[in-house]
Amino acid sequence: TPGVHITSQPEVDEAAKEVQIMHAYFDQLGRLVEKQLFQLKALNETEQELALFFQQKGYQEKVEEISAMSIDIGKAYSDGVKNRAQVITAVDGFNEFVKTFRDKAIQDSMDTMKRQENSRVEFDGFAAKLEYLQRPPTNTTILGKEHVSQDPATQTAAEREVEHARNQFALAKTRYQNLSTAIIDKA
Repeated sequence: TPGVHITSQPEVDEAAKEVQIMHAYFDQLGRLVEKQLFQLKALNETEQELALFFQQKGYQEKVEEISAMSIDIGKAYSDGVKNRAQVITAVDGFNEFVKTFRDKAIQDSMDTMKRQENSRVEFDGFAAKLEYLQRPPTNTTILGKEHVSQDPATQTAAEREVEHARNQFALAKTRYQNLSTAIIDKA
């Protein structure tokens, strides 16, 4: 669960929620399709064995009525296997699509979402650090933006620290904004 952030972008949070919902949906769909595929293949295998059994026994049976029924049952099983093979092929193709989509596109969105959340935490941290460093210290000069020397040779250690924090803040803000945009685009 995300913590309290200085940054607040409800549209990014909503997009991240949509990505999570999509991930859960395709994860469940993938499990169901794989389960169905397994069951269809198992049924076809069993019915193929039954088709062979009934047809062999039908041709070996001496009683004509039993022979004809056994052969008919064997043919019916054989036809069912052939018809189901088309369904298995279609479900197998759909299963591959779901796996690829889940493992590539949706996983990429999940990875981007994690990077965005990490960048949000980093951005919040640098914002807090910069705010702390820019507070007027007691008994000294203010190190606010307008009071920091731009010449590295004349900067004090505190001024260099503020400038470094500003640079880190700017980089973190850019990374956060780019990843936030990416999350919205991928949702």
